[in-house]
Amino acid sequence: MTARGCQRRHLLLPVSAVVLASSAGCSLLYDLNTTQCETTADCRALGEAFANTTCYNRVCVEKTSDAGEGGHGGVADTGGSGMGPAGQGGEAAGAAGTSPECNTNAECIEQRQDQYFVCRNHQCVAVLTNECPELIPESTAQYESALEALKENPILLGAFSTMNATTPHESFSVLNWELALTEFNDKLLGGLPSPSGRRPLMALACQAEQPDIEESMGHLVGDLDVPAILSSLSTADLLAAFELTQPDGLHPVFFMSARSADLRLATLQDNGMLWHMLGNPRVLAVPTVALLERAEPYVNAQRQSYWDDRATTGSADDPGDPLRVMLVYSDDPTVEDIATVLTTDDAERPQNMLVFNGMSAIDPDNAENFGTVKIQSSRMHKSVNVASAIEKAQAFLPHVIIGMATTEFETSVIPQIESNWDDWAPGQQRPFYLLSHMLANDKDDLIQLASETFETVHLGSRMIGVNYAQNPNDALYRSYLTRLQGANPSVDGNLLAGYENYYDAAYYLLYSVAAANRTTYSGADIRDALTERVIFGSEPLDIGPNTIASTVRHFGDDPGFSIKLTGTMGPPNFDRATGTRVNETAAWCIGQPTPGDAWQLMADVVLFDETAKKFEEEPIPCVDGL
Repeated sequence: MTARGCQRRHLLLPVSAVVLASSAGCSLLYDLNTTQCETTADCRALGEAFANTTCYNRVCVEKTSDAGEGGHGGVADTGGSGMGPAGQGGEAAGAAGTSPECNTNAECIEQRQDQYFVCRNHQCVAVLTNECPELIPESTAQYESALEALKENPILLGAFSTMNATTPHESFSVLNWELALTEFNDKLLGGLPSPSGRRPLMALACQAEQPDIEESMGHLVGDLDVPAILSSLSTADLLAAFELTQPDGLHPVFFMSARSADLRLATLQDNGMLWHMLGNPRVLAVPTVALLERAEPYVNAQRQSYWDDRATTGSADDPGDPLRVMLVYSDDPTVEDIATVLTTDDAERPQNMLVFNGMSAIDPDNAENFGTVKIQSSRMHKSVNVASAIEKAQAFLPHVIIGMATTEFETSVIPQIESNWDDWAPGQQRPFYLLSHMLANDKDDLIQLASETFETVHLGSRMIGVNYAQNPNDALYRSYLTRLQGANPSVDGNLLAGYENYYDAAYYLLYSVAAANRTTYSGADIRDALTERVIFGSEPLDIGPNTIASTVRHFGDDPGFSIKLTGTMGPPNFDRATGTRVNETAAWCIGQPTPGDAWQLMADVVLFDETAKKFEEEPIPCVDGL
């Protein structure tokens, strides 16, 4: 922590406590367990030096109108946290002249008969709303309920999660964030150490499915003044939330997105306040190009085989004719951006462009052999219309279909194409599918398609896709998954796999909160701690609960201590300029590990060599000869 960081605390402590803080290298929050007051009158009773103070979190805090770095200053005349609705040092509450209701959350909860309230600027503020219905964790080893933890002045963070209206807790993002928060609170014996005791780490989750961004952000940032937000928002909604924190809006907060960035977010001038656990669209575009390059000779060989056996197959598809490729993409921003990258001429990144028949997809000489069609995404629409893709496939009869799409592609597009193919193109080899990472995450429908509906036409042997590679440290991932399954015994364990990006996002954020070492936090505090002490630090550290207590203690004891946190997804390979993850990628497929086994998604069957811009020379087990 810098000397400037120490000076920002306007805490007046007894001389003995100040000496102790100084000897600990400004680790005030972690070395003291001081209770100075219960009311402001207790502060005044300490003498003249405390005349201009108020009691906040059992510590006498100097009143000041200095908003300080990051928009979080001291305490206004009405007292409180110094964090008003617009992040202006509590001035809004002071100016309004409202009568103080509280000094602590516990007072609000008692006054409101055990309802979820917190004390902000000496006013009681409701925590739960229709838009933000879920407070996590539900309980920990130290607190039998979230309400009990709320009484202890928790460090409250925000979150956006896709939640069921009737059972909001049963969301994969919430379950992962619950696990991470519980592990931190349990290993820290109730929360982060502070002068007034342990401060639990908690998060209020708002709806990410068709959210009211303005209402939710107004509550999280304006009412509750959270310094940071975990996000599973779509890219468009995340951008809207971020823009609300810009000048003339809510004060800046730090965003940790568990999802991918689109091109707008990856190139956004966000002052380092917006980070993503997954990469930008170019990360997945390049291996998609390489996968088509690898698939082209295989598909043409299949066409030749059909042609040679045309007396039996009735093939009229002359393999001497050019390969036809159709790109189907959804209006989900992430996959739509990848489709844009795949079809945009970029002199600085020629490896991003789809190439087949010896020329680019957009070459005029290839125009008759390349078709594109846009459909609605099930992530963006309650009821999707995919008719344009079916019509295009019937007219175009592609040899290869690139499905840069979401769930609607596997539930609506593929079944209709496969069901009608023999009528559309009798004797022509059925299309080969190159699929997006989104479909790997929605693997159940693909497995059912391959194993049941179209097994007789070998659909599994005509599907490959690209995704982010799994962590080569499989033991780290398996340990996490075992803990997640153990914490949720009523949930099918197989369904919990594949959401580790949410767990990692929470750990990166929670360690950043601990490393920031503040009484009150700004988004900038957390941003700086993430980059200087958690991601680009010096001490390698694996994710998981066993080292939480010792790591947090080191953060407090040694201002120079920093870590390089390896998550369940692998090492912290982030682009510091864009805040996006530089992930390794790999091919996946649907197959049977050995004949007779159940069909399954086989991840990381071939890794992509980023330097050579091609896949490693290994066979893909689901597709004989590829």
